[in-house]
Amino acid sequence: MTWSVTHTIGEATKGHRHFRNEHRFLRHDGEYRWLLSQGAPSYRSNGDLYGYVGSSIDITEIKQAELKLQNLAMELAAANEELRASNNQVQETNDKLSSSNRKLSHINADMDNFIYTASHDLRAPISNIEALMHALLEDISVESRENPAVENLFKLMGASIERFKRTVNDLTEITKLQRQEAGEEDMQVALYQIIREVQLDLNSLIAQANAEIQVDIQVCELIDFSSKNARSVVYNLLSNALKYRSPEHPLLIHIDCYQQENYQVLSVQDNGLGMDLTDKSKVFGMFKRLHDHVEGSGLGLYIVKKIVENAGGKIEVESKVNEGTTFRVFLKGQQ
Repeated sequence: MTWSVTHTIGEATKGHRHFRNEHRFLRHDGEYRWLLSQGAPSYRSNGDLYGYVGSSIDITEIKQAELKLQNLAMELAAANEELRASNNQVQETNDKLSSSNRKLSHINADMDNFIYTASHDLRAPISNIEALMHALLEDISVESRENPAVENLFKLMGASIERFKRTVNDLTEITKLQRQEAGEEDMQVALYQIIREVQLDLNSLIAQANAEIQVDIQVCELIDFSSKNARSVVYNLLSNALKYRSPEHPLLIHIDCYQQENYQVLSVQDNGLGMDLTDKSKVFGMFKRLHDHVEGSGLGLYIVKKIVENAGGKIEVESKVNEGTTFRVFLKGQQ
């Protein structure tokens, strides 16, 4: 026994007290074990101390378990400290992110205001330029007006003015979409009627392309969407299919709508020029164009994507060069 154990028992014996002690001892095989030793005084009938009654129990497994618990407690404390430090870092990061988001929101708001103001303020100068061009055209002589070079110059000027007006109109539409929180209230819209109206608007382009348009939308004749926005989506997708047709074969456009999980999916498929989708960001990017042989501002598909995402939907595209393109617009259906 160690000195401390001997001392504890000796002091207890002197005072005729109980004792209890945990201590290590070296077993005969050379292994240290833990013992719980305890004892109580025993007396003769005349009250004299007869001796001590006690026991020693091997508690090595209990001590080992206690040690493991202590180690686990220390590891848990260290892990909690690391977690607390990580939480502090996450909180700091969130605070910085919130601050950055607020700044970005202010920047976006300023940009939207600038675009809206600029597009609005540019309307008057464009109208003035257009009026001056018409005035100049009326003032020059008939002989000069019929001069091929002058006639071509005025056509180019007119085309440039029209492009400028379309771009300004598209920018105005984009700023409206950017500011739109809930937007125009959704309602049940007759999709066939929307498609029919767009076809009438594009009638001359359809005739020029000699296009065959097949419509199959019986599965979702009614869609839950803003009427104005639905028209914009159909108009942009159909006009794109008409503009980017292939000269190698007659144009075939197939429009259908079907149910997929919680979405009503509007699909517009054509057999036109197709696109190289190596960089898909260009397809829906602002002012991005993958074909330059026809007029366009590069804002149509950006507007479509913005409209659809604002309404909680999404848009996908599949395309192969010289084979055609399919756009799928996923609209949130009735729950």
